[in-house]
Amino acid sequence: TGILSVGTIAVPSFLVSIWAILVFSIMLRWLPVLGAGDEGDILDQIEHLILPAFAVGLGWVGYLSRMVRASMLEVMGENYIRSARAFGLKPRTIVFRYALKVAILPTITLIGIGFGSLLSGAVFAEIIFSRPGIGKIIYDMVLTRRYRRDRVYANHQRAGGCDPGCVKVIHTARLERREVFAAPAAACVAVL
Repeated sequence: TGILSVGTIAVPSFLVSIWAILVFSIMLRWLPVLGAGDEGDILDQIEHLILPAFAVGLGWVGYLSRMVRASMLEVMGENYIRSARAFGLKPRTIVFRYALKVAILPTITLIGIGFGSLLSGAVFAEIIFSRPGIGKIIYDMVLTRRYRRDRVYANHQRAGGCDPGCVKVIHTARLERREVFAAPAAACVAVL
């Protein structure tokens, strides 16, 4: 499981998206390739959402599983857990009622810190799967260069601050110029 969790951490979401399309849509023909589904059909929309959600979420499986495992191992050695065992509580009760409540706290913190990275992965997934959403809007704005730098900075700060994954927003002292230059480099979009 260690190799699997590290492997899911190391693979970027856009690569998972491409491989998911190849395997599940083209080779196996289980899921649709592109789009968001028919507007009135909820089941069709869910079917179109499976691959993008898988692509964005797969990288988080490794992070979260490693964090929960490390936290659980630490918590299971605490005195109150040993006391609960001594009282004869069932192992399932000890794990779910007492240990997991404490062990899940660092995981929740990790999710909060990585929210910006999750959004940047969603940008690539929306573009690859041709889904409408905020990622597609951001991508179109960068291509057309029709937004103000101060708005980008404010939205970036609301989205969770610095995102080292894919979108770097650099705020300079001269916001009044209102000029935006987009320079895609590899998998990074720099907004100056």
